Parts: sequence; structure tokens; C-alpha cells
Amino acid sequence: VRNKILLNNGDLTKTKVIWSYPASMMTFELNSLEQKWNDIIKRYLGEAIEVSKVCESLTPFYYYINEKGKGALEKPIASIDIGGGTADVAVYMGEKPILFTSYKFAGDAIFGDNYRRNININGFVQKYTKILTNKLGENNLADLATVMHTILSRNNSNDAINGLFSLENHQIVKEKKVGISFLEALKEDKELKIVFLLFYTAHIYHLAEIFRARNLDIPSSISFSGTASKLLTIIDASDEKTSLKAMAEVIFSEVFKSDERIFIEILLEDNPKEIASKGAIYYSKNNQVDLNDIKEVLING
Repeated sequence: VRNKILLNNGDLTKTKVIWSYPASMMTFELNSLEQKWNDIIKRYLGEAIEVSKVCESLTPFYYYINEKGKGALEKPIASIDIGGGTADVAVYMGEKPILFTSYKFAGDAIFGDNYRRNININGFVQKYTKILTNKLGENNLADLATVMHTILSRNNSNDAINGLFSLENHQIVKEKKVGISFLEALKEDKELKIVFLLFYTAHIYHLAEIFRARNLDIPSSISFSGTASKLLTIIDASDEKTSLKAMAEVIFSEVFKSDERIFIEILLEDNPKEIASKGAIYYSKNNQVDLNDIKEVLING
């Protein structure tokens, strides 16, 4: 980072460093990480550097408000950050979060070995490992196919799925222009599409219940970030996200027992993981909030 700043004629004394952390991180872990970051930054960039931290689940909103003009002035905006193990929800009014919640229902719920599952009964692994490795062999990429089989030998569904997703970005695959993509294959899979449909509607239903329980207005927009948010394109790859929008509106209408027409915009970027970093650039100390003050847990009786 130091070299990058200097090579671009930057001024180290005017540099600001913002680093992010997951909401699931324990306090002692966060304190330890903060100390390490501060020590490294001061050692290589100097004592005058301004350093701040932010929960990565809070920053996507600031990307949308600053680069896309999506504000939460009249109605709230909900932000759902879907990772591997957990999903985080933040609700905003104005420019600050007013509610935050987190739950263990994310990418691993679909692909992982949770709920007494294992790689031998994982339908995604069993179906697509054979299809994609065969395609590697057909395109003289036997070495890469061997790597995939080595990953499979670990008997870990997460490793296998990560390997399948990574194939399309492998340098050799790109150089040979081999049309191989696990995500694109899933988009064409009519048999397994229902899994992702249930995944999406479960998130929206839980969000609607949170809004109803806390007497919040129906949100004007719902944004998605995090690596697992890409899975939503399996349901709807359109630019306007028409199907995702329609389902969200129906679910909120049912939960709120609303007779009026509901309009909800779905915000999902091509690379949803990046917007957390982009949003952090616009995050300021004026936006800071203690998550414990706005954290909520919804338990339906």
C-alpha cells in the first residue's frame, strides 16, 4: 500500500486507512485485530495516518446512496449481506442504520455440510463435479481436472463447491477461452432452481417479519451484497431484477396484509462482494453507530 501511494505521487501524511470486519467477530477478536492493524499501519505508513474501522455489513448502503443516488429519506432501505456462514441485515433511515440483525442462513445452508449432510449426498457436488471435470478433460485441461479430484478427496462440500466456482476465473481457463462456469450452469438448471428460489424467499420473508414486528414502513429498496448474493442471479439474471422484485412485493404484501400496491426496488450489482469495499470509502465518523444499540433478534412464537 505504501509503495502504491508513493508511486502515484500520493502524500502519506494525508492518507486515510479504513478496514472492515465481519459482524460475527467477537469483541476480543476485534480488539486484537485492531491492535495489529494499527501497529502495521503506523510502522509502514507513519504515526499521522488516520485509521478507522467499520463493520462490512454496514457499508454497502453508502455505496448505493453516494454512487447510485438511493436514499432512505421517506421510507427505510434494507441491506442484506449474505456470506458463507451468516447473513446480516441492516435497516437505514436518513443516512444511519436504525436496526441490525444477523442469522445463520447463508451460502453454506445451500452448499455446505450443515444439517447432518456430507459430500456424498450433496446433489450439487455429485452432479456438477462430473459435468465440469469432463469438460476440462475435453478441452485438454486434465491437470486442472486432477486438482478438482484432489479437492474432492478432502470430503468437504465447501471446498468442492469453492473449487467449482473458481474454475471460470482460473488463468488457464481464461487463456484457452473455455466456456466453463458453475454459476452459469446453475442458471440453466431447471431441476435445482427451486433451491435458490426457496433461499431467496426465506430471506425476504424473514425481513418482512422483522419490519412488521418493529412497526417499520415497508422499505423502498432492498440491496444485496456479499459473495452468496450472486446466487440470486440464478433466479433472475435480468438487469431490472423483475422477478426478484415481484416476489419481494408479494411477500411483504402478505406479511403486512396490505391492500395497496407495494413497490420495492431490488439492488444487486454484478459483483456484490466489491460494494462493501466501495461503500467503506464513503463511510465517515458521522455515520458511526454501536451495533449493540441497534441489534435485534426476531423469534417467532
